[in-house]
Order: sequence, then structure tokens, then C-alpha cells
Amino acid sequence: MYIELLNVDDKMARSFVCAEPVENGSFAKIKGLAKQTKAGVDLSGEVYEVEQLTDDAGELFVVIAPDYHRYDERLLSGDVPQIKAKEVVRGYLLHKGAVIRVQADNIDEVESVNVGDKLFPKAASYKLAKTAGEEKNILGKVIAKEKYCGKDSLVIAFI
Repeated sequence: MYIELLNVDDKMARSFVCAEPVENGSFAKIKGLAKQTKAGVDLSGEVYEVEQLTDDAGELFVVIAPDYHRYDERLLSGDVPQIKAKEVVRGYLLHKGAVIRVQADNIDEVESVNVGDKLFPKAASYKLAKTAGEEKNILGKVIAKEKYCGKDSLVIAFI
């Protein structure tokens, strides 16, 4: 799956781990700090555990975006394979003003989504969905639908 970070605050980058496989560019809810070790090093307090989305008020949400782009500006995007369960991966806390391009597969019922539509976290999934008017969390607004690297994509500004 492709993702492009068009305007994100690097201070919002964090490390995440999920109990199940997730796609690059998918969205998740923070469950809490994870008890995590890697190569015998205790990473507890450094890694957040994430899970499927809910539309509960007051939750923290993230976008999964592996960190290869942080080391080479020529690699701001790319087709990253599925992230394995319990693999530590980089992502970003969703914040006002962030703008990202995600592959359309990360949006539920994307064929009904248009420029100007607002998106909310679709419960029991790792996708955003078009709002219907009764959601508690409106996370972003679609500002473009376009092809990116040959794939249908949406540009989302977070509000």
C-alpha cells in the first residue's frame, strides 16, 4: 500500500505495535503503552499499542507510516508490504493540519467518497469512512482524489 506524507509534524512520529497485521497507510486507535522488547532491550514506555478503530469520543488516532522516508527524502512514499503482527512500526499521531495521501483501499466504500467529504474512524476496522452526520469524531476532509503511482488515492487534510 502507498502513503505519502505531504505535511506532517515530525514531532508527532511515534513507534507502534499491533497484535494483528496492518497495512501501510491504515488508521488505528491507541490502546496504551505496550510492554515491548526488541533484541533483549526493554522498549516499554517508548512503543504504543494500537488496535482497531472506534468512534468513541476522546480517543487518540494514528496513521501507520513506516519510517524509511525519515532517512532518505527521495523515499517520501512507496509501496510497503503488510506490516506483520507485533512488529514495531513508525506512525504519526493524527493532528490538525496534517496532510497525507493514502491509497484508496484504506478508506471504506471509497467509491462513494468525494472531494469535500469528511471522514471518521470506522469502528472495528483500520479504515476511515465518509461521515453520515452522527459520528463523534470527524478526523479529516478529502481535498483530492487522484491517481498516485498508478493507484487510486485520496489526499486528506486532518481537521
